[in-house]
Amino acid sequence: MPSLHLRVSCRDTVPGEAVAAIGSWSAWDKHRPAVLSTTADTFPKWTASVPLPTSASVEYKYVIIRDGHVIRWEQGPKGVNREVALEDADASTDDIFDRIPAVRTARIQKDPPSAPQSRPWASDGVSANGHSKFPVALDDLERAIVHLTNEKRSWRQRLSFVRSLFTEDSAASKNSFNPQNIDHLATVSVFLTFLASGQVRCEEDGGHHRPNHHANEARQLEAALARVAKSAPRKGTDSYTPYVIRKIFPQLPSYAPQFTASVPLTRIRDIAHRGDIPHDFKQEIKHTLQNKLHRCAGPEDLQTSARLLERIQHGDFSGGLKEQFAIFHAELLEFFNASSLDDRLRYLQGNQNTKALASLAGKMLKEKHSKYPAMPQMETLTSLRKGLAELPLMQVDMETTGENQLPSEDVQRTRLADIDLEGYAFMLLAGIAKDAEQQTEGRFDWNNAVKGLSISLENIALSGVCPAEARATANELNSIANPAKRRDLLRTKATVDRALRFAEDFSSSLSDVFSRRATSIGQALGVDGHAVAVFAEAEIRSNITFQASRIADACTKMCRIGLNLPPWDPLNAGEAFGKLVFAENLSDVSATEDSVIAVCRYADGDEDIPSNVCAVVLGRSLPHLSHLGVRARQAGVVFVCAEEREAFENFWRDRSLSYAAVEVSHREGLKSFARTHSIDGSNHSNKSVTENGHNVKRAVNIAFDGSVKNPIAITEATRDNASSKCAFVGKLRKLAMKSDRLFETPNGVALPHGIFQSQRSGHGTVYLSLIKQYLDEGNTEKHDDAAHSLFSFIATNFEMTNDHCKRVQAEFSKSARVMVRSSANAEDLEGMSGAGLYDSIANVPVGSTDALKSAVARVWASLWTSRAASSRGSYGVPHDEVSMAVLIQEMISADFSFVGFSYDPVRKSSEAIYIEVAVGMGETLASASSLGSPYRFRVDRKSLDVEVLSFASYSEGLVPSDDSDGLHVRTVDYSTQQMTINMEFRTEVVQTIAKTIVLLEEEFGGPQDVEGAITADDTTNRIYIVQARPQVL
Repeated sequence: MPSLHLRVSCRDTVPGEAVAAIGSWSAWDKHRPAVLSTTADTFPKWTASVPLPTSASVEYKYVIIRDGHVIRWEQGPKGVNREVALEDADASTDDIFDRIPAVRTARIQKDPPSAPQSRPWASDGVSANGHSKFPVALDDLERAIVHLTNEKRSWRQRLSFVRSLFTEDSAASKNSFNPQNIDHLATVSVFLTFLASGQVRCEEDGGHHRPNHHANEARQLEAALARVAKSAPRKGTDSYTPYVIRKIFPQLPSYAPQFTASVPLTRIRDIAHRGDIPHDFKQEIKHTLQNKLHRCAGPEDLQTSARLLERIQHGDFSGGLKEQFAIFHAELLEFFNASSLDDRLRYLQGNQNTKALASLAGKMLKEKHSKYPAMPQMETLTSLRKGLAELPLMQVDMETTGENQLPSEDVQRTRLADIDLEGYAFMLLAGIAKDAEQQTEGRFDWNNAVKGLSISLENIALSGVCPAEARATANELNSIANPAKRRDLLRTKATVDRALRFAEDFSSSLSDVFSRRATSIGQALGVDGHAVAVFAEAEIRSNITFQASRIADACTKMCRIGLNLPPWDPLNAGEAFGKLVFAENLSDVSATEDSVIAVCRYADGDEDIPSNVCAVVLGRSLPHLSHLGVRARQAGVVFVCAEEREAFENFWRDRSLSYAAVEVSHREGLKSFARTHSIDGSNHSNKSVTENGHNVKRAVNIAFDGSVKNPIAITEATRDNASSKCAFVGKLRKLAMKSDRLFETPNGVALPHGIFQSQRSGHGTVYLSLIKQYLDEGNTEKHDDAAHSLFSFIATNFEMTNDHCKRVQAEFSKSARVMVRSSANAEDLEGMSGAGLYDSIANVPVGSTDALKSAVARVWASLWTSRAASSRGSYGVPHDEVSMAVLIQEMISADFSFVGFSYDPVRKSSEAIYIEVAVGMGETLASASSLGSPYRFRVDRKSLDVEVLSFASYSEGLVPSDDSDGLHVRTVDYSTQQMTINMEFRTEVVQTIAKTIVLLEEEFGGPQDVEGAITADDTTNRIYIVQARPQVL
């Protein structure tokens, strides 16, 4: 039995956490991780050996676990897992956490064989003729399916195997099958599709099993599939599980009563015994169809029946035979669930359980055959699908596989009617999409396009694909009138951007899931190469989401034309010259001696920008006032984001390394981009333009007073005893009390530097030695290792006293939730923002002493995150002089959060206030980890006129969890958000924020970076300022 020896470098754990691996060897079961180990001497290297059942390719990812539960998966290119191909010997890895190769590579480290060996076959792959083998790397499930296909030749046996995977724990365990794993479900779907289409041939197995056996297998399998779909996750790729399961249902036979009877499909026996058929032809029917069908039915019988029907209908046969064989063929189509949409609609018309929808089904039939325009048909079709979903028989809850809980024929036929209606909707929407695309060159019919996109999304939701997201976006579209004004166009753009992002994400995920599985199992089973190659593309291009993306693309194009928007959004204007580096993620860009222009698809938002990066070209939008944006301006990094997908793809397609000069302006975005193969940059300068020239890092003052050693009221905090953040918040609280309710601030307590210093003194020798170790290390990776050692040491050994906890708890109600925030002496300074470098812990129950202690220790420890230490180093801040005070503020459950700058960082102007707003808590804005854009406003300083620059398009907002610490995500429906639909509300709130920011600038004597929250009810809108810091220009 071979073993996989895992070795990974990971510095992201804290005490109590460990690194583990989850992979195909355990069917991706997150409850059975392979836990890696490390020691004080070997950290951050983690190791483990995983015994594997066979020699084959394995896929895996690393996770961080706590108390046996996965708390974080490593990040990497979308849809890509780590992969290692084993042969007959062990294999070893040398990985880095969060660094998954964009292209899978097999890194095999083993001794070479003593003599030349032929390449081993990784599977029991067979071609259609049963002889050829294919050298493909399969996982355990795929290998089991290939073995089954070799050993069990009939459709019934193969259906029984698939059913056992879902209903028998022993079969699932033996074949490493996890019904919640979307890759495994896709494998089943691909396999059954190849069977039903004849791409993988079924044959007789020598037994005698009438079609009722097949029907009963299908009935049990459908019950299990329905349960899996019901329990599927609602977030991430696995939220597409219901859709993948929908692809399985049509591949199963019918379990209508006539097919579960002991002797089904008897009409063919009567036909074979008719007296008006020539003897030879009678024998042909009997031996090629009747006997075969009753011994061992399979999809091949439908093909045989179709050929016979063609001969009979066009041959010299009696009218009675023609009639009876046509009836039989229709019955066979029904058994194989290959009936037409017309047949399914007629069933809905005549069935007792669906009689409430008989009129709609009849209307659909009439409109279909009368060739009504696409939109009226889509409206009828959507109403019918909604009605089907609400039928009582489709709400049956099947918790067991007992006979009384198995689905009825009506459930299967109704479900298949819905699936066929979805397929017909694709055809109708193709015409609507084509019209929208053609109209982009002339007069655009906004009403038809927006309605078409909305109804597409409603049907996507009805198919179980991220229903909350699809319906929320559809609701927004339904609330949009013909966008005649700029403001309406901005709102429309935000919504269609969201729709396009949703469609592209689904298509990308679907392509990834099906292409990998179709390729591996298709090749192993000898499926035609072209059929394998186009499988995933066919799935995407036959899906409603594909038509939705076409309509959204056309709408986006018209929005940009109407708004006269450039394809690039400037985050920080300026000029730069450097070597082009292409990376999937900004965090993948390494520090080198060269000046680098980083071209990246994604950014997580919390990464530090390497010191050698002079410019960033990013393939996604970012909040201008995010922590990443602040750090870019602070470091003088030219930064531009793509607003048009194609604009970025033009860069990405040509990834040849070269040098380039880039110029970003606030009006045009990416004004110029010139490649050169010369390394001579003497004619170019790297500068981020500001009002006073380009950015220069200033010396910072980090002096503090550690004499105060007990918690203090926030109004007693000073820059000396608790640093700038606490001091500013204390001043804010005093200002709020005399602002005539212009703004408010939450109650707060400061843990001054003296408390941290007391903890440090108790561990002084070890702490200082760890700092020395950090300073002595000469390269970035070892720096990071040493920083993590300090992080872990503080998190483990520094602890808030019980007395201090009681003093803090006395300032809040017992049920209060608080934010525990950093207030380091190396953040919120003039010339050094430090935005996002240190941790804040949200939604901490202040009444829980353990939770409070843990949150404070985590904030103290964040003094030594690698990005914080690296940033301090770039400013020359002495590491042994840094200290961490802590701000504890009452949690405001915000309806909206905002960040505002008193100096416009986009136009580099002091004439306007720049504000960004998001639904929910402020982490959405600050971290920039969510795809989409915030509300953006520019407010004239003198007149307070509000200019709407963009409406929000984030799919989700963050809200405090009611029953646990931290925050959870909530899908946002902007058609119900006052900031979107109520201009009076929007203007009043934004103007109030602008007035507050101006007041703070005047009070604090310079441009301000302000964070706050908005609560709104039917009578009162309240503005809370939670933080203000000097804005870095």
